[in-house]
Amino acid sequence: MRKISFLLILMIAGVVLAAGCLDGSQVNKSVSNAQDKDILSDEPGDITGDVIPLKGAKLIIEHNAKDEDTGFQGFIDSGGWSEITVTGPEGKILTLKGEGKLGEHGLTELFFETVEPANADVPIPEVLKVLPEGNYTVMGSAIEVGERQGTTMGTAWLTHNIPKGPVLLLPDEGATVSLDDLLFSWNPVTKTLDGSAVNIISYQLIIEKGETPHKHMIGKRGLSMYLPASVTQIRVPTEFFEPNTNYEWEVLAIEESGNQALTSSNFSTGGVVGYNLSLEKKRAKVTSNYNPRINPDDFTIKIDNPYFSLPIGKKMVYEAQTEDGLERIEILVPGWTKEIMGVKTLVFWDRVYLDGELIEDTRDYLAQHKETGDVWYFGEHVDNYEGGKLIDHHGAWFAGVDGAKAGKWVLANPKVGNYFLNEYLIGEAEDESLVVGVGETVTTPYGTFTDCVKYLDGSPLFPQKAYTYHCKDEKVRNTVAEIELDENMDVYQEVELVSVDLTGALGIHLPQQYANEGVKN
Repeated sequence: MRKISFLLILMIAGVVLAAGCLDGSQVNKSVSNAQDKDILSDEPGDITGDVIPLKGAKLIIEHNAKDEDTGFQGFIDSGGWSEITVTGPEGKILTLKGEGKLGEHGLTELFFETVEPANADVPIPEVLKVLPEGNYTVMGSAIEVGERQGTTMGTAWLTHNIPKGPVLLLPDEGATVSLDDLLFSWNPVTKTLDGSAVNIISYQLIIEKGETPHKHMIGKRGLSMYLPASVTQIRVPTEFFEPNTNYEWEVLAIEESGNQALTSSNFSTGGVVGYNLSLEKKRAKVTSNYNPRINPDDFTIKIDNPYFSLPIGKKMVYEAQTEDGLERIEILVPGWTKEIMGVKTLVFWDRVYLDGELIEDTRDYLAQHKETGDVWYFGEHVDNYEGGKLIDHHGAWFAGVDGAKAGKWVLANPKVGNYFLNEYLIGEAEDESLVVGVGETVTTPYGTFTDCVKYLDGSPLFPQKAYTYHCKDEKVRNTVAEIELDENMDVYQEVELVSVDLTGALGIHLPQQYANEGVKN
């Protein structure tokens, strides 16, 4: 019979972990020195001082039905400890000792997981002999910010009731699916691995992007939710997913003692169809009675939205390599204003150059709602150029003129699934935005930014769309990138922030043309 060996002493971030080596139900005490013999003794430690109950103590079995392996997991939560010993029906199984500065400071939560041998190599009955059923005492020295507090203590209950893994139904493994509110479903679990009835108390659904996580993130981007045992299917909104992306998902069946079994699968998303269906539904709901009430007293030109800040004098430069050459976009905030519908708006001056030649000159008119912090969009003047000559003003619109209505530019408190109109003039200006991500990380030539909101921007008037990232980072607090997509949601162009100058737009002379349009210095 193969021995299941769990003897390890590890030093991790100032924590020493020691566990026994078990062959069947016997603790192997062949330890080479007196210190290790003391660590691995069968008797719990002495209770000293006040007894402080642990906030939580759990010891469970996890079985992976897909990979066919099985192991143990534990969780300890306290107000602070420097040393913890776990003792079961057959003696001490684990000692954790904090050393160094962190150990002296005091530790609180700890999750640990054993190796999970393949069932073909170590049959489940042999794994279960490592830890027999019963109550396990978790006890140790309580400490908080270096001061001893007494003894912290709790009990973990372990059973050998291991549920069968859920049978996953939808999406099919390896399938390419549309994005129209995906349905995830699985069969209910009613039996343990040995065929006994089981009481499932919850299912956990986990969906993650099939990607290598950011080096400073513990896990992958995704979602995790605990569902009642009566729920074996759920629809996940389109906004959670990205097109043409691989995803991994799993369902864990959790029985009443905490033991769990999981089954995993994978799928990929298709192209634009799902997003278009979702946008159509949201658009129809919003536009059916879209008539925002505009009270001039509710707005200010002090735009300090956490994701879109426009202090007077700010200049931002973006660049994109296009099929036609290098596109350079200069955004300036000179402090000019214009009144629209009685609202004093701030001029957001946007000039686009292609290989150094001006091709578009736009004055967007923005104001921030004092209560919500959302930035609103009240219209734009547009001058389009070709060969150095003005050719038209296509794209211009103004709230309150010819039925045009103001919309939102950026939200102050975005949540995935938020949908809004940027502008609304039927057949002329129907840009829209959908929040598809929060907490995103983006890297541009100007730097790497975290805590970014990802919008899907588009219009029913054009097949192309774009992912736009607005970031909270103090040195920018604005748009840092725009990933432009073709009608199939494939990337064809990336516009990236290359510089920010907080004084670059100060002292700019107001052109007479703009003054004639009602812009004031």
